[in-house]
This record gives sequence, structure tokens and C-alpha cells, in this order.
Amino acid sequence: MIRFSLVLAAALSLVAPSGYAAGLKFIHISGDADNPAIDAAMWFPCATPPTEVRIGTLVVPATPDCPIAGEALPLIIVSHGYGGWYLGHHDTAEALADAGFIVVAINHPHANHADMSKASGLGVLIERPADIKRTIDFMLDVSPDAAKIDP
Repeated sequence: MIRFSLVLAAALSLVAPSGYAAGLKFIHISGDADNPAIDAAMWFPCATPPTEVRIGTLVVPATPDCPIAGEALPLIIVSHGYGGWYLGHHDTAEALADAGFIVVAINHPHANHADMSKASGLGVLIERPADIKRTIDFMLDVSPDAAKIDP
């Protein structure tokens, strides 16, 4: 009986429509003398059905630059692993956006797949919380989408 219930729940989750599709846009958080710029990918609820978007060799289901569907949406920041990049967890970000979250995945400066110039030692780990804080501050204060986020 438990197996049947699990199979039924799994099948229903596959056919149940999500309320949204994942919108996608790329953002840039300017740097200054003390902090390098941060590039990020942002997924969010979108009422327009997704298409296949090619980013280099990666193809993701998304709707580029569509209006954000919803108000007072929760914000999630995704930090990649050592040598990763902002699209490394795109599947999780898409699922969260489909469920009504705004998800911002950042490329940690000088410690990502394209630039590992300052990734040796503990310095890269010390900078990660600051990168995440700068991203949150940007999203809540400066971003054109700040009004859609529940602070």
C-alpha cells in the first residue's frame, strides 16, 4: 500500500501543472575599488511558456526577460561550488522559479569556471558571504525587480 501511494504521488506530481514557467535574465552587479563585479543568472516565475534557450553548449527551458509573475516573492541566492558557475544548478533554480521563488545564482568573482585566478587558499571562501550579501543588497535595493521581492 505504501508503494502504491508513493507511485501515485510521484505520477501526480509529474502531471500536475505548475503555476508558472521559469523566466530567465542575466544581471550584473557593479564593482568598486574594494569589490569586483558579480555576474548572475536570475530565474523567476513567468506566465509565458518556456522555450529552449541556448547558453554556450547548455540548453535550458526558460523564457528570457519575461515579466515577473507574482508579488512579494521569496528570494533565494545560489552559491556555486569550487570552480562552478551560475548555471551549475539551473535545474534547481528552474524548479524553484516554477514554484514561485526568485532565484539568483551568482558567479563568485575570480573563483568560477572561467576565472580561478584567486581561488587558491581560504581567501575565496572568506569572500563568498560578502558576495552573497552584496547580491541580496542589490536585489532588495537597486535591482529593477526589487518591488517584486518580499524583503
